[in-house]
Amino acid sequence: MTPEQFVAWAEAAFGKYLPLMKAEVSRWLQPHESWFIAGMRMVALEGHPSVYGKPPGVYELEQFKVKAYEKGHTLEAIASANKSTRLLDTGVAEDFVTPEEGERLFEELREKLARKATT
Repeated sequence: MTPEQFVAWAEAAFGKYLPLMKAEVSRWLQPHESWFIAGMRMVALEGHPSVYGKPPGVYELEQFKVKAYEKGHTLEAIASANKSTRLLDTGVAEDFVTPEEGERLFEELREKLARKATT
């Protein structure tokens, strides 16, 4: 998530920022990684009062920072796991199978099972 995406989400969820605070929030988020900003979104969603017209400002983001790192690391780990990375080294390399190859392998298995069922 980018700072601009966070600001757009916060405005959609909590209401519009004042122009100066919008720039300050974006500037505050700028040096952070996308996983941290995504974590910040989750923490703001869970911890910021749902009062329309009061999006989280820099003060609130500073208060949420530690929790956002925790949530962000979790999101980063999930994203990493979804990229077909191995979390534990089993010593066995697993090959990626395309959907077409998977279908072909399943068809071969179906044929073998069908032959065994008739014999």
